[in-house]
Amino acid sequence: MDPVSRDAIEFSGEHAGGRELQGISVVVTRLEAESAELVRGLEARGARVLVRPTMAVFPPSDGAPFQQAMARMARYTWMIFTSAQAVSRVMELVPDPADLAGHKIAVVGPQTARAVEARGLRVALRPERSDAAALLAALAPLLGPSDRVFYPRAESVSTDLAAALRSGGIAVDEAIAYRVGPPAGPSDLGDLLAAGEIDWITAYSGSALRHLLEMLADPAAIRRARLASIGPATSRAARDLGLAVHAEAVSPDAEGMVRAIVAAGNAIGPDAV
Repeated sequence: MDPVSRDAIEFSGEHAGGRELQGISVVVTRLEAESAELVRGLEARGARVLVRPTMAVFPPSDGAPFQQAMARMARYTWMIFTSAQAVSRVMELVPDPADLAGHKIAVVGPQTARAVEARGLRVALRPERSDAAALLAALAPLLGPSDRVFYPRAESVSTDLAAALRSGGIAVDEAIAYRVGPPAGPSDLGDLLAAGEIDWITAYSGSALRHLLEMLADPAAIRRARLASIGPATSRAARDLGLAVHAEAVSPDAEGMVRAIVAAGNAIGPDAV
């Protein structure tokens, strides 16, 4: 088992530590299907956890390019996944995951790696740092002129990764596999924040934070809670939105997020990292 995964499982168990977060309310903004490990880790520390996704996944506005790229799957030597959602969208159109066994797969982040491995496929490359720049630095030396790369991505994701590979002479087919937006329907987050019932909000991406602000009738209400970020890129996005970051995970996983919140202490205050 991957060391990160094993540590995360041990961390979420009953012997993970004390009850440092007893009486603290934490909002988990990830999709519910991706939140279980973080919820277990927080609850093991005594936190009251509210799962309130600030993102929903939708089909692309025009699905034809993605379907056409999938029909040409045999031509690709490498596939790049930068999210678990992209893995799910590709697998929806693959009758048997074994059909992809001949492709080399590069991923960003432990969550995406687990999504690939859960389908019985092997991850050929996962950089230590979970961002596109690290993936590019690790992947580019492995590619040659005969390689062709498939990069299914979200509509809102930057095209810089594909452009950088193309500038190095690599053939890349990128296709919008899905788009994300705020969940449909009303949210109680504004009322909970106004009532002082939320101590921490977890943030896993800049787009999730932007959607959260869109969901609030009074966006300033988000400042009533402390913000925990999954890593430097999300922290930068938060600050670009005018938000203070009070805790930042050292490792981009559930364990890192929980440890960051515990280390930051329980009191609500203005201090930020």
